[in-house]
Amino acid sequence: GREEERHERDEKHGAVDELCQTLSSQKYCLTDERGDRPRDGPPFWLPTSRGGRHWAHPAFRLRPSISAALRKRFELNPCDIVIATYPKCGTTWMQQIVLLLIHGPDAKVNPMRDAPWLEMSCSSAANGCQSSSPPISVDELCSYALPSTERPSQRCWKTHAPAHATPWRGGGAAAAAASGARIIVVFRNSKDTAVSMLHHTRNIPPFGFTGGWEEFSMLFREGRVESNSYWDWYEGWWRAAQEHSEAVLWVVFEDMLADLPREVKRIAHHIGTEPSAAQVAAISARCTFSSMRAESADRDKTAKFVKKDHLRVGQAGGWRKVFSSEDCAAFDEKNAQLLRACEGLRMEQGSNKLFEARS
Repeated sequence: GREEERHERDEKHGAVDELCQTLSSQKYCLTDERGDRPRDGPPFWLPTSRGGRHWAHPAFRLRPSISAALRKRFELNPCDIVIATYPKCGTTWMQQIVLLLIHGPDAKVNPMRDAPWLEMSCSSAANGCQSSSPPISVDELCSYALPSTERPSQRCWKTHAPAHATPWRGGGAAAAAASGARIIVVFRNSKDTAVSMLHHTRNIPPFGFTGGWEEFSMLFREGRVESNSYWDWYEGWWRAAQEHSEAVLWVVFEDMLADLPREVKRIAHHIGTEPSAAQVAAISARCTFSSMRAESADRDKTAKFVKKDHLRVGQAGGWRKVFSSEDCAAFDEKNAQLLRACEGLRMEQGSNKLFEARS
């Protein structure tokens, strides 16, 4: 009854409070800039997929109630394309590619505005907080008009949610496949992801992280960072991609570095667009690191919210400048476990190559 529910809730709150104290002692603060917590739940509390354990989601105040509302009310349609990524794994890059495939290589696009982060946009609207994604209430999202002859035929969204907690009705890749929607997962090697996540965490003040790589490396390996465990996150989505390959396209970050036009054509085929060779070349040119950074700088001149160094270096293999031999061994062990769990998965280590256009 209610007493059991209250007892369970108190236990969960206590576990999260204990976690917050532990992380705070390691220079990793889980309160926002005002030191408060969402009104309808413990601070930044999101479930993991294993054993009922939970880790806190810092800083951004993603509301559990909002995610629950999306899973109950927001329905995907055949016109929907969802980009699913672990943070710092090529999200903005993929948003730019998909938006240009939808709107044309000459279109003026803003990846964060035009491909909203579902769970963040709705949480921001509920909290009244500013973020990199435009605020959209759940009511507004669910009442969006579907495409018509006057509007583009496809809509693009992004999510950082794990495969078992996706923010749409029915949940997961199975619901997307049933609806006719398309999902694109971008996979990046764990070592570059961790280094990029370090800079991302330090550049966003509400995270409260002031430590260096040595402290952050441990947090990342233990899944005590934004979006929890990298390895659990990708294991879940890999299984979803294998079970629903018609709906989920698996794209490797390092493959995009190696041959961007080839990957643009794969993505176009998956979402049902048919760009010409000239259009593929034009889209690829606008999706190089230098082009995207220049466009971002132009947008930032008039933006109300600017995310510092969002497009930082755009390379693979940069981890070699940061990792110790002990770091390599620890990450290699975690990577090996993931590869054993996900038959057919490969992980490229990168070669310090920028994502510039190839002739």
